[in-house]
Amino acid sequence: MPEAFLLYVAVPLAVLLWVWFSFSARRGAWRRAARRGTVCRFCGEKITIPPDRQEFRCPSCSAEQRVIANEEKGAI
Repeated sequence: MPEAFLLYVAVPLAVLLWVWFSFSARRGAWRRAARRGTVCRFCGEKITIPPDRQEFRCPSCSAEQRVIANEEKGAI
């Protein structure tokens, strides 16, 4: 009887733990993908900006810049 109780408690807890780890791992990946990095063209400072921003000001040299998308790089 104690073995049945242990299985009754341990199996649902193991499933909940697995679900929690999988969701926390996905949430962390989403947060990492929500930001992107670029480099200032004037001073070379590495800058992390949100993906919805197309223009930014460098915190180091205060230069205003526009992010060039991958499609715009190839079109000349």
